[in-house]
Amino acid sequence: METFSQALLEHDPDVICLQEAIHDGESFYETLLPGYICLGKASAHVEYAMLFLVRESLAARANPIKLADSWDPYGYKHVVLACLQFAGDSVVIGSCHLAPFTAGSSERLNKMKEMLSHCHPEDKLLIAGDYNMRQAEDGDFETLGLSEAWKEAGSDKEKKFTFDS
Repeated sequence: METFSQALLEHDPDVICLQEAIHDGESFYETLLPGYICLGKASAHVEYAMLFLVRESLAARANPIKLADSWDPYGYKHVVLACLQFAGDSVVIGSCHLAPFTAGSSERLNKMKEMLSHCHPEDKLLIAGDYNMRQAEDGDFETLGLSEAWKEAGSDKEKKFTFDS
């Protein structure tokens, strides 16, 4: 784990979103990643947790957004969402691990709609994580005004690690 934290900290990120992380509690990651505070965690359809950490200096200005406690029939939360302030801009940032498999399509779309319902029109939005989407779902997400980073960056097939990789 030290190699992981060293490699991550070399990039000096403001926000860290982890999916399928070994869950030894928030304090484990706060110790492993000094200078970061865990804003929240959620369970997903795998035995590991999803965590959302921010730089300690940003945590004081972060406003965690309360979402429904249980969104799916299995009781998984899937998303941690917060509004942060960067140089006067309000940015809603989320870490997600959405429902798996083709059958989870409507659940994924509903969860994204709920996340969007907590945003103001002037907010910028960044959602990181494992969408578990299929390519056929791209259009549904795009009609919500969302865009896929991979497509926006030119669709290089060797770097396809977003929505439906």
